[in-house]
Amino acid sequence: TAGVITEIPFGTGTQRHNYGITSGSDGALWFTVQAGSDENSLDKIGRITTTGVVTLFEFGEQVLPRAIVSGPDGALWFTKPGVSKIGRITTAGAMTDFTVPAPDTVVQILAVGSDGALWFTIPSVSGFSGGNKIGRMTTSGALTLFTIPTDASVPHGIAAGPDGALWFCENKGNKIGRITTAGAIIEFPVPTPNAGPWKIAAGPDGALWFTENLVGKIGRITTAGIITEFTIPSFFTLPDGIAGGPDGAMWFTEFSGNRIGRITTSGGGGGTPLLTISKSGPASVASGQNLTYTITYGNTGTAPATGVIISDSLPAGTSFVSATNGGLLNAGAVTWDLGSLANGVTGQTVSFTVNVTATSGTVNNSTYSIQSSTVSPVFGSAVSTSVTGGGGGNGPNLTPYQPTGWSDKIVVAKAPGTKTDATGLSPSDTLYVAFAVVNSGTSATAAQFFVELYVDGTLKGTWFADPPINSNFYVYVEDVSIGPLAAGPHTIRVKADSTSAIAESNEADNEYTKTINVGGAGCLASSTTLCLNNNRFAVTATWQSSTASGAGTAVPIVSDTGTFWFFSSGNYEVLVKVVNGCAFNNFFWVFAGGLTNVKVTLRVTDASTGLVQTFENPLNAVFGAIQATAAFPCP
Repeated sequence: TAGVITEIPFGTGTQRHNYGITSGSDGALWFTVQAGSDENSLDKIGRITTTGVVTLFEFGEQVLPRAIVSGPDGALWFTKPGVSKIGRITTAGAMTDFTVPAPDTVVQILAVGSDGALWFTIPSVSGFSGGNKIGRMTTSGALTLFTIPTDASVPHGIAAGPDGALWFCENKGNKIGRITTAGAIIEFPVPTPNAGPWKIAAGPDGALWFTENLVGKIGRITTAGIITEFTIPSFFTLPDGIAGGPDGAMWFTEFSGNRIGRITTSGGGGGTPLLTISKSGPASVASGQNLTYTITYGNTGTAPATGVIISDSLPAGTSFVSATNGGLLNAGAVTWDLGSLANGVTGQTVSFTVNVTATSGTVNNSTYSIQSSTVSPVFGSAVSTSVTGGGGGNGPNLTPYQPTGWSDKIVVAKAPGTKTDATGLSPSDTLYVAFAVVNSGTSATAAQFFVELYVDGTLKGTWFADPPINSNFYVYVEDVSIGPLAAGPHTIRVKADSTSAIAESNEADNEYTKTINVGGAGCLASSTTLCLNNNRFAVTATWQSSTASGAGTAVPIVSDTGTFWFFSSGNYEVLVKVVNGCAFNNFFWVFAGGLTNVKVTLRVTDASTGLVQTFENPLNAVFGAIQATAAFPCP
C-alpha cells in the first residue's frame, strides 16, 4: 500500500499472458497462464506462495484460461474461453471440466454469488450464436443462462454486490447491469458515451467501482443505480482490473499506462474487515423431525463491514421450515441481509430450521458463507447429521413454537400483552418478552419439564409445565420484563426441557435464539433532518453546485414522507419517503426523486440499528429516481 512493487519471475516461456489471480483456501495465490509461442500452447494454472514458490499445472491443450475465483467448496474455479468450459482445480491439483454448451458460447469473467453458485459473463462473439448472456452454474454443474435485455452489449466483468445481487459491465452497451440470484436484470447507462465499462468490484463504501476502459475513467455506482465518474490523470491508460485494497481504497491496473492506480473511497480508514463464520447442528436426527442449524459469525478485522450477507444452501434430504432474524428462502438458499457489522463484534448468531425428509443416511450442510461489499465470500466447514429411524420417531418432542398471530417464536415488545415484535428499540424502553413451547411429538409428556430464558447468555428466568402436555399442544409465557437494554445487538434464547427430564423423539431442536438491535434515542427532527416512519429513520440532504454548497432544509409532509429545499422556501428540490415493506420482503424501502441537477447526497439513518444508506446524484446530472426496496432490514 506504500507503492513498493516486487516482481516474481517463473518458468522459461516468453510472450506469456497471465490474466486472473485470486487467493485460495490453502493460503496461496492461484492464477491463470495463457502460454507463449515457445511453450507448445500448453496453458496452465499457477500457484504461488507468499514467499514466491511457484507450481504450475498444465492442461495439455490450448484453452485460453482467463478469470479465476476461490469457490464455495474450497477449490479454484476458472473460465476457459478457448473451449467454452468452466474448469475446477482442487488445491492438490486435480482438475474437472464443465461444458457451457459449446460452440455457442464463449465464457469470460466469473464471480461467486451470495447463493453459493458461480456466475459468469458470456459476450457476443463473431461466429458464436449463444452470447450476450449471464450464466449461473452450481458446484455440481447445473447450468442456467439469462439473456441480457440490451442486444450485443458484450458483458465482461462481474462481481457480487453488497445487496446480494450480481453486478456486471456491458462494454458495448455502455451500461452497468444488475442481476438478482433469481435472474431479474436491471441496466443503468454510464453517463460518458462509449466509456467501455470493463471490470467491476465491490468497494468498502457499499457501492460498486468499475473501470471505463475506453475513456480513462473510474466509475462508482450505488446499489440504487446512481453513477459517479472520476478521470484518471494520465492520458490513454486503458484501465482494466480493479479490486478493493486493505487500506480501504480501490486499486486498478492501467493496461497501456503500465501503472497501478489507486483511488480513495469514502469507506477508507486504514483497516479492513475480517469476517468469520461457523455452524453447529446435531449429530443425529430422526427422519421426519425438524433439524435446526445455528450459524455463528463475526468481524475480527480492523474496520467495519458493510453490506454483510450470509447465505446457506438447503441441504439435500430436507425441506425449509423457518429462519430467524429475517432470513429469506430464495432459489434453494436461506439469505440474511445483515447490513453493517462493526469490527470487533463476534459471537453473533442466526439460525434456520428444516424438516428431514430423508429416511436414512446423512444430511450434509456444506455450502454456507458470509461476505460484505469489500470481502469475497468466506465459507465455513460442512456440518453432517446422521438420519436415524424412520417415520419421524415416537414419543413427545418439545421445541420453541410460533403460535398463530405471533410475529416469532420469541416476541420482544415495548408494552405488556403484545405478540408482535416492536421496532425502533431504544435504551430507554422497558422490553417485554413472550415465548411458547409446543409438543410436536406423537405422544403426551409424562413428567414435569422446565423452560429457561436467556438474555445475552445470562439466565433471566425458569418456568415449568406439568404433565400431560398432549401432542400438538403448546404452553406459553408472556410479559417477561428484560429491559431496558444498552444500545447494540442482544441475543434472546429459549431452551425447552432444560434439565432433560423428557425422553424426546428429537433432542436437537429444544432451543431457539433471536438477535435484536437496540438503537439510540430515535430520530431527532431539526431544520435539516426529517424524521420518518415513526421517528425511526433520520434523513438529511446536502447539496453542491459549481459555486456553492449547503444543507437542505427539511419540510415534513406526512409520517413517512418529506421534502427538502435548497435555495428558497418555495422551491422544493427533493422528495423522499421511507415505506414499511416488512410484510412484503422483510425490508424498509426508500424512495426519492428530485427536480434539480446539482450534486445531492441523501443520507438515511436507521436510528434503531445505526445502519446508514447514502444515495448520491452527481453534479450536472438530472436527479434519477431512487427505488431502494431492500434498504433497511426489518424489524
